Amino acid sequence: MFDMKLIEILESIVIMEYSEGVVKKLVVKFKNENPDLEDETIMKYIQEFKNISSKLPNKDITKYNWDELERVVDANRSVKVKAGKIDVTVTDSNLLYNQDRIRLYHANNKKACIKYSNGYSFCIGSRGSDNMYNHYRHRISNGNERTGTPYFIFNDRLPKEDPSHILVIFVNQKIDVDGDKEISFSLTDALNHGDKEFEHLSEIIELYSWISLIKNHLKFIDITPEEREFYKVRKELGQSILDEKERIIKEYKDNDTFRALSFLLTPNSAVEVSMKMTPKEAYYNILEGKNYYHTSLNVSNIINQINKTRQKYVKELDISFQDCVQQNTKWRLDFMCLEKERNNFMNDYINKCVSTFKKCYLDYIQRDPVASANKPLYNWEDMGPKVQELITNYIMLYKEEFCNMDTFREILKLKPELGERLLKVFEMKDQYNRLEKKYGIV
Repeated sequence: MFDMKLIEILESIVIMEYSEGVVKKLVVKFKNENPDLEDETIMKYIQEFKNISSKLPNKDITKYNWDELERVVDANRSVKVKAGKIDVTVTDSNLLYNQDRIRLYHANNKKACIKYSNGYSFCIGSRGSDNMYNHYRHRISNGNERTGTPYFIFNDRLPKEDPSHILVIFVNQKIDVDGDKEISFSLTDALNHGDKEFEHLSEIIELYSWISLIKNHLKFIDITPEEREFYKVRKELGQSILDEKERIIKEYKDNDTFRALSFLLTPNSAVEVSMKMTPKEAYYNILEGKNYYHTSLNVSNIINQINKTRQKYVKELDISFQDCVQQNTKWRLDFMCLEKERNNFMNDYINKCVSTFKKCYLDYIQRDPVASANKPLYNWEDMGPKVQELITNYIMLYKEEFCNMDTFREILKLKPELGERLLKVFEMKDQYNRLEKKYGIV
């Protein structure tokens, strides 16, 4: 009925065109360009590129270097947080300047960057594992150490339509292999079409004169001893986790065990994203006898089926509707832990999907003049039952087990050392997360 190619194993970001081999080659390529990049961050950017690639002139991700990929993804993110206001009446120790309708904040950690980025696509303000704060705060490449201090400048004199109503400026210090130090600046605006590099602050002031009001506050602030220790241990621990994951997966190559291990060990997997649980929790669920199933919705296929029920065909509506759905929903593999409640759970899941389609559809009808003029043709009363039927058929068709967990459970009984190694990886990951909290980096 549907020609959707289901994804069977490995990274949840390997959707449709991107094979496991392509993703691994891209990760190696981008890490060669920026050794301090984490695998999770790279794969999140690959996934986001897939989400936006249909509207890009160059859709071939292999033709991008890391800087180009980061720039194009940040500028075209398919899911952006709804803009919110910072409550200026609340005391904020990071507020360095608040006069003449100009506000300057020093974003001294990841949480601060997320707070001040609310409503924008800045990579240092992402709420997910693709957050780039740590990368920009401190990194070492080819023996050169670069440390950055981020500042958010809000110009409330300017309308929101002016991209320069918010500027993010990094004051950077580079220490080369000989120990020589050099200060530079980088800047992006609300559109976030990539960082612009400047040797001197005066160059920025020439473009944005109001920066002269706050220039004395834009200072480089070096990383603290606690931060330095964090970055050192974090890098060592992160590499240990990655190495052990690769060793485990290489040793167990039978299909079901490999798929189960990939399911548990892949960064930013559906376990964490769709099911909101840690890999350790998923592992214990498997030991208790629970199984995992998956479904995946192909927006294009469903819309094409819906079109067959219409009296007319409006191409613009399909394009806008797909865009609307993709901006309001993370369409990715959903893995479901099912027991006796399997049918009820499946029905709840179907209803959730239908509700999402309905919301996106009605939002589109309300805001688009072409669709509004054709409301009788696109009313939900006629379309709703058809959408319900299509989604039900689609999900029920692809509700099979993700892999045979009985086989995996049997392997764990025969080789208890595998379970011990998995728990060791999970503990290292927990330790990694505790590091961020300990040093206040998050």
